[in-house]
Amino acid sequence: FGATLLLTAITGRRLGNHYVFLACCLVMAHYWVPGVGKLAIDWTSQGHVYNLLPSTYANGWLGFLEPERISAIARAIARLDSLILFFTLLLQLGAILALWRRQLLIALLCIYPLFHLAIFSLSGIFFWQWIIVEAALAVLVSRLGGTGTNVFTWRYFILSVVLIGGSSVWFKPVNLAWYDANLAYTTRFEATGQSGVRYKLSPDYFAPYQ
Repeated sequence: FGATLLLTAITGRRLGNHYVFLACCLVMAHYWVPGVGKLAIDWTSQGHVYNLLPSTYANGWLGFLEPERISAIARAIARLDSLILFFTLLLQLGAILALWRRQLLIALLCIYPLFHLAIFSLSGIFFWQWIIVEAALAVLVSRLGGTGTNVFTWRYFILSVVLIGGSSVWFKPVNLAWYDANLAYTTRFEATGQSGVRYKLSPDYFAPYQ
């Protein structure tokens, strides 16, 4: 990305279709790798998305709701558990076919922000940066005209499958695959200063696994 933007700034040329093609491959790799990771840990039989809401609630998400309300929502999600697992894998594993057709690519780039909003509603984790990138790419892809290279051909599709499918080797996106347990602990830390005053330490104070 940096090299392309630098070249664009120096030469004044517009972003080419190859740039959009590679950018979409990179984005789709971030969905493909977690999808494969979920299959590797048998997520379809062991993963239960409805456990996510009580776990994040225990850590403060949606704290304004009563526990009974959270339990009712979790039970409602549990009834759709198999459907949620299926569509999650469909969206993530389907990323490898994203550049087969322009319409399919635009559809996925429009659906993924809704996927992020669903994650936000359950966990409080807001992937707003991804929403911006995907919305921008949807606009760029819709504007790919006939003046540049047509990247929606069988040759480019095969190349995209190689790039996305092999991304765990050359690009190594984060493998976001885990089990949502039905038991969650919340740990709060305090520190005592030299004066004897006790201070509450925010979760932001700690890095994961530090």
